[in-house]
Amino acid sequence: RTRRPHPLAPRRLTPDRMATPCPDFTCPVTGFAFTRPERWAFMPPAWMHPEREAAWPESPAGVAAARLAEDPIAVCYRDHGSMRHINPTAQLFRRPWPHTVPIAQVLGAMQSHFTGLYDDAKFEVLTDHAMLAGARAAHYVVRFTQGVRVEDEVVPYRTRLTGYTLIARGHALTFTVATSTTKAYRMDDEVAALLASARFAQ
Repeated sequence: RTRRPHPLAPRRLTPDRMATPCPDFTCPVTGFAFTRPERWAFMPPAWMHPEREAAWPESPAGVAAARLAEDPIAVCYRDHGSMRHINPTAQLFRRPWPHTVPIAQVLGAMQSHFTGLYDDAKFEVLTDHAMLAGARAAHYVVRFTQGVRVEDEVVPYRTRLTGYTLIARGHALTFTVATSTTKAYRMDDEVAALLASARFAQ
């Protein structure tokens, strides 16, 4: 089969592909919305599942995680052109969430997930007292290295993943942004604008 390019790896976007008709995404179930920065592009969420499998470690934990992975409901990314650094990529996940389960439980699950997958995973932030879109959220920032195949080479991408999980209308929403650890390729201002745009549509 034809292999789609990994969204984390560089690709060339034509102006017409970058300019999607609407820069906003709104979840029809929860009303959570965000606006992609000008030079970012949306992509079909279904593309992420097989490509995420290819980026995860070929370990028992990696195989198990790939089997259980859910597709996001929205994905956007920024192509910076470097073959040696991850493209900034934002994903939004939604899953039903029992009202009796505290949001803090997410943090323990995230710790187990990343430390089980990546030997060098290190958490910079781990708190359930953050805010996103005006709502209380669990927040984590973790660094790790993932090997991503770019053409005939597996490139070690040093990755910094920022994640927020909040509860809305009986669902847990997890909004993540993965970037390079190298400042020149992190697009900090654009990522900040993306996170600041998160809101609940009226």
